[in-house]
Amino acid sequence: MKIDFIPANGILNSINNFTNAVNSSVEKLSTGKRINNASDSPSEISFTARLKAAIDSQKTLLNNIQDGISLFQTADYSLSGSSGLLDILNTIREKVVEAGNVTLTSSDINNIQNEINDLIDEIDNITTSIEFNTKKVFNGDYLATVTSSSPYINAYPLDKMDTVTIELSTITGASYHKYQNSVQPNPTVSATTDYTATLGTLGTVSTSGTASASNSYEIIFQDSSSFNVYDNSTGTLVTSSTTDTPFTLDGVTITISSGGTYSANYKIYLDTTSGSATVSYAEGNRGTSPSISNATWSSDVMLNSYFYIKTDFDGSTLKYNVFDKDNNAMGNWTTIGSQFTAFSDSKLAGSTFTFNVTDPGKGDIWKIDFGSYNSLSTSGGTFVIEGLNNSITVSWNGNDRLSDIVNRINSYNDVASATITTSGSNTYLVIKSLEKGSAGKIRIYDSLGNFTSTLGLSEVSNTGVDASLTYNGITYTSPNGEFNNVVNNILIKVKDESNVNNAVISIINKSTIIPLNINGTTPLEVYIKDMTPEALGLKDVNGDYAIDISTSSSREKSLSLIDSIIEKVSTEASRVGSMENVLSYHLDQITSNNTALNSSYSNHMDTDIAEELAKLTVNQMLLNSATTMLTKREEITTTVMTLLGINIKTS
Repeated sequence: MKIDFIPANGILNSINNFTNAVNSSVEKLSTGKRINNASDSPSEISFTARLKAAIDSQKTLLNNIQDGISLFQTADYSLSGSSGLLDILNTIREKVVEAGNVTLTSSDINNIQNEINDLIDEIDNITTSIEFNTKKVFNGDYLATVTSSSPYINAYPLDKMDTVTIELSTITGASYHKYQNSVQPNPTVSATTDYTATLGTLGTVSTSGTASASNSYEIIFQDSSSFNVYDNSTGTLVTSSTTDTPFTLDGVTITISSGGTYSANYKIYLDTTSGSATVSYAEGNRGTSPSISNATWSSDVMLNSYFYIKTDFDGSTLKYNVFDKDNNAMGNWTTIGSQFTAFSDSKLAGSTFTFNVTDPGKGDIWKIDFGSYNSLSTSGGTFVIEGLNNSITVSWNGNDRLSDIVNRINSYNDVASATITTSGSNTYLVIKSLEKGSAGKIRIYDSLGNFTSTLGLSEVSNTGVDASLTYNGITYTSPNGEFNNVVNNILIKVKDESNVNNAVISIINKSTIIPLNINGTTPLEVYIKDMTPEALGLKDVNGDYAIDISTSSSREKSLSLIDSIIEKVSTEASRVGSMENVLSYHLDQITSNNTALNSSYSNHMDTDIAEELAKLTVNQMLLNSATTMLTKREEITTTVMTLLGINIKTS
């Protein structure tokens, strides 16, 4: 029989318990967590799991909100920061005011206009290039995407809106009121006139002596009494004289009496015959049978007047040239019978023709009556272009080209503009109002009525009409082709003179949502309005610049427009800044809440180092004691049995 006095199994159980306690303390100290698994605190594990999920979700939510803040900061700086949209718009306004300086030249005004256009282009560059995470900030990527089935119709979102499809019908664009001529200014050339013969009357011509040779001469008066005599074969000056003063040609003495009337360019041509005591002479041009052939007249030539063809020697060759009534040469000297081309800036504007004449002489001058507007051969007059609020008075004369009339109209740039257009063989003077639609109605008249009636200048049908479109059975009109009252928060632009039966505009809402808590509730809608020049109104329906500083009235309109645009951008900048602040405040609140949750989680999860070290020390001592007791078990048992006088045999 074997007797044990020390309970070995109990010691082993204690060793196991103390070992587990030591291992638990070591795990808690090494991980820093009081609860490393559900068995550490079954009653707390569900609560701490919820705390952990909330803390991790809030960290992600904080990142989301911070990205939203960064988006609004990007937009905020681009709108109101240094060199942002508001700075550029304020500069444009300053330039419009600067253009009102009365000391500026038209070139100065044009330079300022170009600078304004460049600034508008810079706004275009900013609004189409600023991105956040590859998405455009100002062109609708954070508001709405708009597509149109027609290239003649554009639309721009003005504010946040739902996804919607708009079906339009019977769409017409606005047009400018126009006048144009019905009578074509195709020039005609009537019979030529011997101009030199109209400059005086010949007095008596007396001769003495016999001619020693046969030659031809041209006598051309310089004024009422003096004249030059030229050799017709070479154009060289032979002699000069005055009336009542004899001069000699080939041995014949000739006297031209002062009994006639003479003006500059009055001409006599005469021939001497060898052995004859008389000369053959006649007043006027030597040449006969003048004609113009192969004429091609420019569309922009003088309205109705006349020009001169003069013959003279160019070197040793007799040539012709063309002059206007102010004696301005309109081309180069040309060999008779060859094609003449008028200078492009002359009254004949690049026209071409051939002049033919038989036996011409130096100093022949032919007057050519020219034009198809016969009633405009007067010295000129005025006509009036009248708009709704003001009018301009334009002067004209028969020697004007159509482009001269155009330039005078355009020099006002206050009621209408003018151009020359061609269609087939027809040429039109087109006078167009500066305002579209019914607001741009003009009328043209003159006191005598001969300018407008001779040109057949009349209103072009179906011009000066307002734009219109139909939506849901309702027809809307707009004088300038812009509609912002058809669908809320959408600006629809119809290009000028469009004619479209049907069109579909599709709007896809691109605004985004930032939840303000981890449960996805209380969302904040994030959107940034379209700030492109087209949406703001800096470019009109046709993509042309809308700021015009050429006249006082256009500057006044431009100032009103730029002020409304500045107000629009300022409002959006204020909203963006407010949203940035709202998110920043909410970011601070969530950060504070997250700190509190972390503190609570730490209270439950984190190890109390001092307490756990104490537990570890105690359990280690107990474990050591139990282990020692187990090793001493047999020695103690033997000692006890000996003391009792019991002989113990081991087996």
